[in-house]
Amino acid sequence: RAEHLDAKHQHGPRAGQYKLAARTRENYETPLKRLEMWMGDMLLETVTPNRVRKLRDTLMGPIEKGGIGHAPAFQMLKMGRQLFAFGISADIVAQGHNPFLKFGLGAVPARKTIWKAAHQKAFDDAAIRMGLPSLALARKLALYSAQREGDLLRFAENDFAPIELFDPRLIEFFGDKDGVVKGWILEQQHKTDMPLQIPFDPAIRAEVEKALRTNRAKDRAAN
Repeated sequence: RAEHLDAKHQHGPRAGQYKLAARTRENYETPLKRLEMWMGDMLLETVTPNRVRKLRDTLMGPIEKGGIGHAPAFQMLKMGRQLFAFGISADIVAQGHNPFLKFGLGAVPARKTIWKAAHQKAFDDAAIRMGLPSLALARKLALYSAQREGDLLRFAENDFAPIELFDPRLIEFFGDKDGVVKGWILEQQHKTDMPLQIPFDPAIRAEVEKALRTNRAKDRAAN
């Protein structure tokens, strides 16, 4: 935990910040805690491939007997493999002793769900009926920008700003009647830590500006 999961940058502009992204650290937590519950104070040498196979069978078994389902089981066993690999690299565990190396369970098949136009409309209609039009806008922004949930949740009015383009055709397409292009400026994208600028086309820009005006009016009314 100290040397990998909770490790922080010691130098440079990111000094004091975690090396791993918050979502990565969050995803590590549950399978790591499950491993701690299973292993307890067992000596590392006593964790054998046979015991790991028995663990796998239990995790994939019925809920009333300790089963947790395919995806959580795979993540827990995969975390065991990572944990022992780290132990070997840090000379905590004997070389070659990784009982989780071949735990005999494949990853869950990748999801291939595609939202068709009717699905998108149904989602937006439901969001509006529920009085949550921001959900519909968030879906459109996600589809338009291809950015992750964390970045979408952090999108604020200050991130909606003019963007300088140099290609006349792009300015004509993205710009307003005065030729001003506006869009989403990420000072630090969550996944890459790199800055990113996404110009908005007229349709998505109009929706963002309408949402901002609505939010400002709500704030004034609340005050």
